[in-house]
Amino acid sequence: MKNILFLFIIFFNSLLFAQNINSTLLETNFGGDSEPDHLTKIGNKIYFSASVYNDRELYVKDDLTSKPHLVKDINTNYGSISSSSFFKELNGTLLFTATSNSIGNSYQQLWRSDGTENGTYLLKIINPNYDTNISNPIILGNKMFFTTNVNNSSDLWVTDGTEAGTKIVKKINSTGDSSATYPFIFNNEIYFLANDGITGMELWKSNGTENGTVLVFDFYTGSSNGIILKPIVYNNNIYFIGKQSANMQGLWKYDGTQTQLVKNFININYFDPVILQNKIIFCINTTSGFQLWSSDGTVTNTNPLFTTPPYSSVITYSKPLRVFNNKLYFEATDSSFNTSNWISEGTASSTVSLSSTIPVLSNAAIVGNSSGNNYLIFRSNNNNDHYISDGTISGTKLISDITLTSGYTGYGLNVLEYNDSLILNGKNKKNGIELFKYNFSTNLSTILDDVHHKMSSDINASVSLNNKLIYFGNGFNEGTELFTSDGTASNTKLLKDMNVGEYSTVYTGDNNYFFKNGSRAFFRCTVGTGYEPCVTDGTEAGTYLIKDLSPFNQGSLNEDPYFMTLDGNNVLFGADDGANNTTGASRLWRTDGTQSGTYKIHDVQIVGGNGYKSSTLNGKVYFTGYDTNNVYSIWVTDGTTAGTYIFKTFYDLQGNNIIPKIINTLGNQFVIIVNDVTSQFNFYQKMLTSDGISSANITQIATFAKSSQSSGGIIGETIVYNNKLYFYAFNYTGTYPTDAYKLYSTDGTITGTNVFSSLISSCCVVDIKFNICGSKLYILKDKLYVTDGINQPVALDNGSHAFKNFNCVNDNLFFLNNQYQDYKIWTSNGTVSGTYPFNLYANGHLIGNNESIYKLASTNDKLFYLANFYNTDVLKESGGEVYIVDINAQNLGSEDVVQNSIKGSGFIVFPNPTADIINIQSKDGNRIDDVKIYDLSGKLFVTALSNNYNLQLNINDLIKGVYVMVIRTGNTVVTKKIIKK
Repeated sequence: MKNILFLFIIFFNSLLFAQNINSTLLETNFGGDSEPDHLTKIGNKIYFSASVYNDRELYVKDDLTSKPHLVKDINTNYGSISSSSFFKELNGTLLFTATSNSIGNSYQQLWRSDGTENGTYLLKIINPNYDTNISNPIILGNKMFFTTNVNNSSDLWVTDGTEAGTKIVKKINSTGDSSATYPFIFNNEIYFLANDGITGMELWKSNGTENGTVLVFDFYTGSSNGIILKPIVYNNNIYFIGKQSANMQGLWKYDGTQTQLVKNFININYFDPVILQNKIIFCINTTSGFQLWSSDGTVTNTNPLFTTPPYSSVITYSKPLRVFNNKLYFEATDSSFNTSNWISEGTASSTVSLSSTIPVLSNAAIVGNSSGNNYLIFRSNNNNDHYISDGTISGTKLISDITLTSGYTGYGLNVLEYNDSLILNGKNKKNGIELFKYNFSTNLSTILDDVHHKMSSDINASVSLNNKLIYFGNGFNEGTELFTSDGTASNTKLLKDMNVGEYSTVYTGDNNYFFKNGSRAFFRCTVGTGYEPCVTDGTEAGTYLIKDLSPFNQGSLNEDPYFMTLDGNNVLFGADDGANNTTGASRLWRTDGTQSGTYKIHDVQIVGGNGYKSSTLNGKVYFTGYDTNNVYSIWVTDGTTAGTYIFKTFYDLQGNNIIPKIINTLGNQFVIIVNDVTSQFNFYQKMLTSDGISSANITQIATFAKSSQSSGGIIGETIVYNNKLYFYAFNYTGTYPTDAYKLYSTDGTITGTNVFSSLISSCCVVDIKFNICGSKLYILKDKLYVTDGINQPVALDNGSHAFKNFNCVNDNLFFLNNQYQDYKIWTSNGTVSGTYPFNLYANGHLIGNNESIYKLASTNDKLFYLANFYNTDVLKESGGEVYIVDINAQNLGSEDVVQNSIKGSGFIVFPNPTADIINIQSKDGNRIDDVKIYDLSGKLFVTALSNNYNLQLNINDLIKGVYVMVIRTGNTVVTKKIIKK
């Protein structure tokens, strides 16, 4: 107990210096197409290529449940793998072709991989002058034979998976193109076609050595080609289309010693053989088109499959003959050039249209088969629907929960059989083109791996409704829409796709925002013909377009302020409905959030733009507007047509109409500023107040001299704090600009309008920001200041930093500060010592100094931020996303208190605080022996034994409070403070 108590003392002393904060990823945009291709199963591993930001590289899954990872960044400049890349297993390893910028050769070459970075390396530069294209690979023993073109000659090559064992078998044509093609296995040797430049294209064989590679026979004596079409092995014979003279051409067979003519054909230049139910089925060209024949190797039984076929010609070049489950599948066209699918068991009577057997496939084409050939994949010719079939009606299913993507961007459909599942490269709305796991018995697909989900979300604008954050965010297929979050991952989601499809609902400019009125927030949206009024109460049903006001594409809400409060249920706004064929006018409208309750109340044109505000007093709204004579005034409205009129028009000393600007509401009066000029052309700005009751009861409370017509007066935003209005102003006193800028305050009276502070007096930059948090007023002008409104502002930092995004949560100020080059989260409680940056943790991982945070947003007690941690491996795959900050644990240190300290004794504990589940994760590869949890009195509540690197505990039974977790690994003890919510 003494040792534990000693640890407690050390631990809580360390908390005094802790400045750590935890956060959790709330990912909403899982978009980004990795377009997985080349799926290859070797043992339990799945190798494939994937494209992340157009950088296609080799990835691997160690088993079906493991997360895929990049094997090696082979080409650091751009993707190493293309659609033509070769993938093949040899002796338990992957052979593939790829380009690399690290080998002194920019062409595709032969590589090998065992699924590890060190075990992935260049096997051989086969073609130093062009891409190495490997064709016709076949495995014999522990070697792979293939053909490839080097120096304009296609030859037979061999590899055993080593560099020395990867070589040309024999250069058959010493002076030209060997044209080696169609290798196959017969009598445990490799047979193939080639041209030695003397005998023409003929049959050759090889035992894998140069001396053992010889011509089988010169079938057409002399230099003429004897065999040019692909042979097939059937019943221990080689069958081929051979030619010995102009009139001696046809189907021959070779048993290894002699040849025999099976059937004589004339002018045959196509041969597409398959084996079906102990017969050769082949397609040859005739004067009537491509026709099917069958043969058992005898002259008598080598005949056309049909004498009067129901079609005109078999489609062969693009759609080869396919044998599946002892049936032949092929496409054919009739005399009217209509194409359809047919199936056959090798006889005329068994040949029927596919539609008569499986009607749903009546207008579908075969686009692929599974790796084990247990399923065929069909695509409808009418649309992009895909079917998977085992060849029966009941076993033919429409894949409806994902879209299969045959033929996208050059990459093909992959259907990999893995145990009792199928691994597909498909597409859904949420994740894009990724890896999916398909269950044939249930006809359901689930996302297996989202390799590329770096597409980013956003917090373009936000509002707190019912303690939920409502914000403009980005989905993958929705564009910019309304999202909602209660701070949990499961409830951070799209609120509503208002503008269905990829078109955005909201404008994403800096001046778009939510206008909160009671329990609802109004905003302008692009659901109608342009910018129109929309509203949300934080629910899907309560989020909608109120009314499409304008038939013109430019929309109706074009002037800011877009909304003004009339009462708790109604708002006013300026809109252009295109009446009288005019556009650009912002007339006065009102809405209660319903279509019938939304109507124009007056043709006064509202003046908007930088700094123009409205004021609501005594059930009336005051704003700047102008009439048909272009006279600018303060207008007033009670929300009716009759109750809308000019309240006050202002003129300068020269008799010119002045545009008045309401800048804020102070108690029971609103504050106006107007510009004026004397007859000597001395420019100045007047500050006025009005109670809104009588236009005659307007009081001038201050005058600010200007050095010119365009500079001077009130600069930037204003704020009301403790019944006073605070503002920054330029007042020219003849020593421009040294003493011209000051921070002022006013209580709405002449005597109560004074310089509040001369400490904040920097020149020329107009940006000043205010924020009230707790009982303090924070001021940002180059530095961050704080005041209680009585004492002079105090600078909370000494540097000239770039602050932004101030949020008050639980009476603490949170903001972003570009301290050096990247924005970090800072906090302040209004004291110098209490103003500091956090060490930020996300999902239990420390975020480094080379990362950036872009935006902060908050509800009453929750802080959110937007960031893209592209230098943090465990988070970089998510792109720019929203995170929730654990405010309750902001003073919780994540520092370890270690006895018998050794290198690598750290552990991450998250989430913290927690209501139930808490995870302990080793940072440095040390196993956890046991974990104990004590209360602050030292009473033991939880003991858990372990022999692993990670441990998960359920502390749901603990009462709310602070506890100490003691983690033991070997003779090292680490303690951490945890909070049970």
